[in-house]
Amino acid sequence: MRIRDIVQSFRNTVRKVFFLRRFNPFDKQGRRALINQLKNRGIRAVEKVEIDLDSEKKSREQKEEKRKLEEFLTEVKLEISPYPEYPCLENNPLICSHSQKYLDKFRDGKYCPKCAFPFPLKSYQEIQGRKGLYQITNLIGYRAQGRLYQCLKNDQYIVIIKEYLFPKKYFPNSADIQPRQETFVRVGNPKLADGILRDFRLILPQEAISDEAKERCYLITNELGKLPTLKSYLKTNNLMKEEQIIRLLDQVLQSLEFLHGQKFLFANGIVEKGIIHGNINSDSLLIKDNKNNFFVYLSDFFLWENLFNPSFLATNQLEVQDDLVKLGYVCLYALLGKKINHPSQMPSPQREPKWQQIDLNVRTFIGKLISSQFKSATEARRSLKNLSLTQAKKLDHKTKIKPEEKSRKKNLWWLLALALLLGLGGIVWRLLTRPSVKTVQKQPIVKYIANIINVPEGEYKFAITDKKFDYQFNRFVEAFVAGNRYYKYAVGTANYVFLGEGIIEEDQQFIGYIQTEIKQENFATTFAPIFVNDNEEAAQKIIDFQADFAIISDLKNQAECDEKSINNNQLKICPIVYDALVVFVPFSTYEKSLHEALEGQISFEQLRDIYLGRITKWNQLSENAPNIDIKPFIPEDPVAVEFFEQQILENNPRYLEQFRARIGRGFSNNNIEQKDTITKDQNQCNTINLMKKSFNNAVGFADENENNSSDSTPCETREKYGGISFGILSKTFQNFPQCEIYPLALKTTENSAPIQLVKTKNNSALKDALDDCNKEQLYLDENLFWSQQQEETYPLIFTLAVMYPDLKKREDVFNNHYQIGEKFVKILKTEEAQCWLREAQLIPLQPLKNCENLL
Repeated sequence: MRIRDIVQSFRNTVRKVFFLRRFNPFDKQGRRALINQLKNRGIRAVEKVEIDLDSEKKSREQKEEKRKLEEFLTEVKLEISPYPEYPCLENNPLICSHSQKYLDKFRDGKYCPKCAFPFPLKSYQEIQGRKGLYQITNLIGYRAQGRLYQCLKNDQYIVIIKEYLFPKKYFPNSADIQPRQETFVRVGNPKLADGILRDFRLILPQEAISDEAKERCYLITNELGKLPTLKSYLKTNNLMKEEQIIRLLDQVLQSLEFLHGQKFLFANGIVEKGIIHGNINSDSLLIKDNKNNFFVYLSDFFLWENLFNPSFLATNQLEVQDDLVKLGYVCLYALLGKKINHPSQMPSPQREPKWQQIDLNVRTFIGKLISSQFKSATEARRSLKNLSLTQAKKLDHKTKIKPEEKSRKKNLWWLLALALLLGLGGIVWRLLTRPSVKTVQKQPIVKYIANIINVPEGEYKFAITDKKFDYQFNRFVEAFVAGNRYYKYAVGTANYVFLGEGIIEEDQQFIGYIQTEIKQENFATTFAPIFVNDNEEAAQKIIDFQADFAIISDLKNQAECDEKSINNNQLKICPIVYDALVVFVPFSTYEKSLHEALEGQISFEQLRDIYLGRITKWNQLSENAPNIDIKPFIPEDPVAVEFFEQQILENNPRYLEQFRARIGRGFSNNNIEQKDTITKDQNQCNTINLMKKSFNNAVGFADENENNSSDSTPCETREKYGGISFGILSKTFQNFPQCEIYPLALKTTENSAPIQLVKTKNNSALKDALDDCNKEQLYLDENLFWSQQQEETYPLIFTLAVMYPDLKKREDVFNNHYQIGEKFVKILKTEEAQCWLREAQLIPLQPLKNCENLL
């Protein structure tokens, strides 16, 4: 044996000894090393297997998607065409090309010579309506039982007309047609009873016209009426995934929640609470494809579509659950490509492979819709929130998780522990090194209003403002009048929140809700308002024993109760919720939009220069801004204007004189116009609509969303300027997501950091969320209200407060009229009341976590 072989044999022996020593199964360290070695080998083996599984799975999914598309397109082709009793050459008399050729040949003809179906309308044909003259430009298609035309309204605006017919084979009795036409005009133009425009993706008609001579009806909508239907969208984009179905469900349920809960005014003057859509299907849901997302619009309501059904059904037979059930069937159609119209046809996971691959949570939710387990759209949408997009992933039932995968996950615990340790160290270092700040102190909070005990019985009066200040005449005037109804909640946060309708329910005021929630035995506690001009008058009403307490806006932004002395009378002012001012400009996708040019921010000094008339053109603020006039607006709420004067104009007498001199001098672009952010007058534009329209006029920009709103608030102004305004947070935030305005971040000085109150949940750009009109992506950063004396504090904060007599300064402390103010503060500081105030877009006094379970 060679020496080299002897040495090599010795080395091998030594290696084996070390190996046995390292992986000695009788030693604790050896067992651990042995387990780790097996883990590493197992993980490497599993990784190789997973690569093969991913490749196989991808190929299998591609084949499955191809098969789904082929099946879906086959089923769509087999669908019954409109009006099958007419022997149309192309099996669709609504858009038959032969019919169009015959129309060109027989200009005076009424019916197709081949099938006797009514001819389409001719190009340039005019239809006279109550709101204008409509001229047909071209036939663009059909939807359900009616043709769609593009038209010009008064030679200015593009609108869409849907034509409804009464074919002889379906309506042989002409006497049956006239009542339907009369009903069509009556129900075909519902408007919101309060006159406030809200974009909940409902394509409501602008006008319903009946043509008795030609036995036809016409429904006028904006340009959204020509959007593709869900059916055609699926043909182009294939069947939907779970993530898309959740988006569709969320949007449609939100629209239904609004539709079922709002009051609508019809042409005959009747106001009805809620409308049942009644006709939700793949043709009535229209899809607006926006980049990688889509938006769902509801059209073709049962109210008027049913009138052209020979087997007429009574509207009162519909219930809220009907809309939810039909929405469930639409989801099945979008997922599987099959039309299902009865619960007995529900797919079975055992017999339907495509249905088995859908996420179990999604299947369960759709099943609940179809089986009417949800009582309302609100309840269904609340349940849908549990189906987050991260959960809605396709389950592969054919691939099982390997046991080694568990070992791999366990091996990650060491890395997670190390990361957690480093993170905790960083947090501790940050806390020890950062400067001390005064943050909100969490106080013990009572959960329910009913938990407040010993609320004194009786009838109590509270003072609250209900007037606006007219700077032109230097006096208080009525806030808002529409017809014979006086809208007291048009001004003031307190009035808007406590006496306005819609925070709790559409027909219930918040103050009424508080009364019902106070639980007493054998007696009741009630509250009645006394209307005053301002806080000083409210204080005097308390001193004169005409009011027991007052609900006011306190501009001092006190975190705790404050004392005020008036004529030797001590009053307490206790905050109950935070409010704020927001500054906004019109939102636009124009390349030189104002918010883009300003980089989404503005300083106090720039605001002051604008409202004092020192800056009159937008390009004076930024070279990227368009060269157009600046038009400043102020709201009609005197509290908002007073706070603006205090914070922006610094209560400087010279500034105040210049500012007030520019108000009420007509409507030139360089003067300040007083106009409320939201108006309920159907004959006026509100600030938001007017600012957007005038900006588009000034830059010659045709906004695709400009005609989204109905004609209930016409804004056909020809003025050209770029507007800016400010308003109360609680009354303005609801309009941010409606593609209308952009809230500007504020800088107290030129060198300070801009502070944006409105944030996006996914940290995307604010302009993108506004462009998508996606309210679900927006939220108010409440931390900017709870922290004091730090960099990130919103600069225009004030509070809503209760003012009442100071019991410590009164001898008659046992008098109920002195106690009710303090009890009312305790009621409003309960978790239940704070959650309701948050629903009104106000900021609670401290963080809340349980609101979804309380409301």
